[in-house]
Amino acid sequence: GIDRLDDILQQFGFGKPTGIDMGEELGGNIPTPAWKMKHLGISWYAGDTVQSGIGQGYMETTPLQLAAATVALANRGARYQPTLLDAVGLPNGVKLKQQATELSPVMMNTPHYWHVVLHAMQGVITRGTGFRFGRPQYSVAAKTGTAQVYSKQYNTWSEEVRDSDQCDGSGKKTVGADPQIHGGQEGGLFQNGARPQKRPLVRPVG
Repeated sequence: GIDRLDDILQQFGFGKPTGIDMGEELGGNIPTPAWKMKHLGISWYAGDTVQSGIGQGYMETTPLQLAAATVALANRGARYQPTLLDAVGLPNGVKLKQQATELSPVMMNTPHYWHVVLHAMQGVITRGTGFRFGRPQYSVAAKTGTAQVYSKQYNTWSEEVRDSDQCDGSGKKTVGADPQIHGGQEGGLFQNGARPQKRPLVRPVG
């Protein structure tokens, strides 16, 4: 139900600011029965849960939250603090590399589900709605979709991760964490949506 859905969304970092080192970040919203009653004064319905399950209804998120969640998905639950600072340059010319801050991981009772989801996302490119991306020499896992329309100019999203330089037991490259989030216009499948804009930004690793 909605309680289990809210729990996993919070584990992925939705519903609160990512904490990136910049101001004025919004936290989005994970709707709950209590939230709906407080703000709208009406009860929660089963249909609200269905809409929340596809990221619509009263749910609100930011592109940065989507990128951070995609990193966690590609890393099989490992999460890191987003940051704009790459390194600090000292007067003597030495550069101190910013170390990644690890956050609480996403806990999955059945680890095999990571493979199931990532394999399905790879299928978006090879045999699904992201086929116009083409068939590059590297593996890409993606998720395409349409946000609720507030404008005919911008209402599509696409996110993808490319392969990494790590290999699984079979020697094949695994999906790594290099998220790309793209917005596009209505009619993105065959017209001017997010998909034609994203390939130039995704490069093979190694």
